[in-house]
Amino acid sequence: MAKQFITAVNIDKVNVTGYFIWSLLDNFEWNEGYKSRFGLYYIDFKNNLTRIEKESGKYYRDFLSQGVRPSTIKRDEL
Repeated sequence: MAKQFITAVNIDKVNVTGYFIWSLLDNFEWNEGYKSRFGLYYIDFKNNLTRIEKESGKYYRDFLSQGVRPSTIKRDEL
C-alpha cells in the first residue's frame, strides 16, 4: 500500500491533503469495550495510561519517514 500511495502522489500527481489510519476492524471496537485492543498504541491502564507503540505503529512511523511530502500541484491544475 505504501508504494501505491507514493506512486499516486509523486507520479500520478494526486493531490493528497491528509491521511489517517483506519481499518474495517475499527467499526467493531465499540462492541468489544476494553477487552480487545485496537490502534497503533497499547494503552497501559494500570500504569498511568502509558502509551506503548505497537508493531503497526512502528510500521506507520517508518512509512511516514520515507519522505512523502504533500503534493505541490495547485488545485486548478488537477
